[in-house]
Formats: sequence, structure tokens, C-alpha cells
Amino acid sequence: GIIAVHSFLNAGLVAIASFQLLQAKVGKLAEVAWIEGASRSRFVFKIALPYLRNDLARIFFFVFAICFTSFAVPLMMGGSRGTTLEVLIYQKIRISSEWSQAFAMAGAQILFILLISTFVRRQVAHQTLTLSRVPLLSSNFGIFILVFPPVFIGFCLFKSFFAKLDFHLQEVMGLILGSYFVAIGSGLCSLAILFLTARYRPSLKFRRLLLGFSTPSAVIIGFALIWLIQGTGWATYFKLIFGLTLMHFPILYRLSWDNQIFSVSHQIETAEIIGATPHRIFSKIVAPQILRGAYNLAGLAALWSFSDFTLASVVAEKDLTLPQLFSHLTESYRWEAAESLILPMIVGSILCYILFSGVGYVASRSAFR
Repeated sequence: GIIAVHSFLNAGLVAIASFQLLQAKVGKLAEVAWIEGASRSRFVFKIALPYLRNDLARIFFFVFAICFTSFAVPLMMGGSRGTTLEVLIYQKIRISSEWSQAFAMAGAQILFILLISTFVRRQVAHQTLTLSRVPLLSSNFGIFILVFPPVFIGFCLFKSFFAKLDFHLQEVMGLILGSYFVAIGSGLCSLAILFLTARYRPSLKFRRLLLGFSTPSAVIIGFALIWLIQGTGWATYFKLIFGLTLMHFPILYRLSWDNQIFSVSHQIETAEIIGATPHRIFSKIVAPQILRGAYNLAGLAALWSFSDFTLASVVAEKDLTLPQLFSHLTESYRWEAAESLILPMIVGSILCYILFSGVGYVASRSAFR
């Protein structure tokens, strides 16, 4: 079950990465093979897979690293029967208070992830995505794969939500507002970091680290925040925002941000030659071109943060967000009450993404006027 859920969660990330590989590296070859009349299976097995073997291996290790540090899925589905290293670290600190063993395992986990990052790294040369039509690899069946799962799941959740509407929504309104506060705050912090990396472009070594490191451990970040930032109440909300930003930024950078900020490198070099100041280069050349992409990635961070309960389960002393309540309801086997919260969490996550994406669309159009 844990493997199946991880596969479903990471399918979209793998699809995006694979699509970019197909367009950037074998798109032209696919066009030629299509014109020459080659079959799809022959092209895939004779050209595409051998040519993309190393890149597909990097995607595999990247997903492996994400699943290795996963906390929510093993905790929710496995419990005591499916203990992973991440869950064991959490149990050592929260339940048995064996801090020395927990830190030893956390150190081993970090070293292992850094070792995995050597396999995940890709070349850090300036990359410009070449968009190519790939009719040889396209299929109408892909529309069914894309549409059917979310429509089927959405129908089941919609039906379940109204069947169990007796759950007191007034009790969770504060948690919904808390989820929005954390999600929007995480999105804004992610947006700020994205713009900082675009303004002060990272060095070669830092790029290699960002492109290789998957995501920090939620448990390790959580207990580090407990030590570094004291206090409860509003301080806990800011711990969540800061921690979720740290967790999501490496994924956002690797997903598309590195390509976006370095796709304008030649324009920056030309502007520097003619004497433009760094501030003017960023405000007049770089920012208008990356504005919409930055807001879309910040929207993804907000979407993920709205439904995240892993960091909150470590940092928060009580329920502050809707996913925390959902987690506690499932742990106490109150399945019907927990099931009625799934649809609000999905809708809330989507609204967060739409908010940032809409603002980015308006801002990008205004920047080019």
C-alpha cells in the first residue's frame, strides 16, 4: 500500500520530467523518425530508451530519495507495521525520548541522501528547453489516463462529502483559516526565495547541490525548528511556514526554476557588456520573463503546504491546520468524519494554486506593457 501511494503521488512529477526530456533530447529525433515512417515501439526501444538511459536513472534516484525521506505516507498507512527510518526517528523522539539514537539515525539519513544526490545530479550547463512536436509518441489514450482518475476520485469524494455533511464544519473553520495562512505564507516565502536566486544566481557548486538534493527530512527540520525558534501560538505558524519553504524549495528549483533563470543568461551577459547595472538587468530583463513561472511554482508550494501535516505533527502542540485534524481522526479510526474533510482539503489546495497562478498571470501581462 505504501509503495502504491508513493507511486501515485510521484507520477505527475515523473511525467513532467519525462516530458521535458522527450522534448529537449529526442524531440528532433522523433520528428525525423515519424517522417521516415518508423513505428512507435521501434523508436522507443531502439532510440529513446538507450539515449535517455542515464536521465531516466537520475529520475529514478530522485524519486527514490523523496520516498526515502517520506514521513506522511508510511505513518498514515503503515503505522507500527510499516516503520521506515523517518517514522522511527519520529518515534524515538516523540515517544521514547531517545534523542541520541534519533540524532545518530538522522545523521545517517542525511549522509545517505547526500550519497544518493551524486547519482541524481544532472549537468549544470546552461540549458534551454527546445520545444519539439512529438506526434510519433503522442496518443489519445493519454487523455483518458489524465482525466479518468481525478474525475472518478472527485465524484466519490463529492458524493461522500454530502453523505456525511452532519460533521460540524463550524468546528474546523479555524483550522481551515490556519491552513490557508500556512499555505499562503509558504507560497510567499517560496516566491521570495525564487526571486532571490534569480537576482543573485547561485554558484556552480550550489547549483549542483540544489539539482542533486531531493528534499530535507520533515522530522529533522521539525525538531531543528523546535530548538531554534522558541514559543507557541503564532510562533508555531511561522515555524510551519519556514519549514515547509525549506522542504519545497529544492523540488521547485529542480522542477523548472534552474532552467528558467539560466535561460536568460545570454541576455544578461549582453546587457552587462553594454554597461547596464545589475538592478536594471533584473528589473527590466530577467523579472518580466520569469515572473509567471515564479508565481506558478509558488502556487505549487502553497498547494503542497495546504495539505501537509507531516511537519505540523512534529512542530505543533495542538491542531492548527485541517490536515492535522484529518490525521488525528484517522488515527482514532473516525473514518467517516475524516472522509468528509478530504474534499475541503483538495478544494483548498487548488484554490491556493489558482490564487498564485492568477496573480502571476496578471503581473506578467502588466510587466510587458
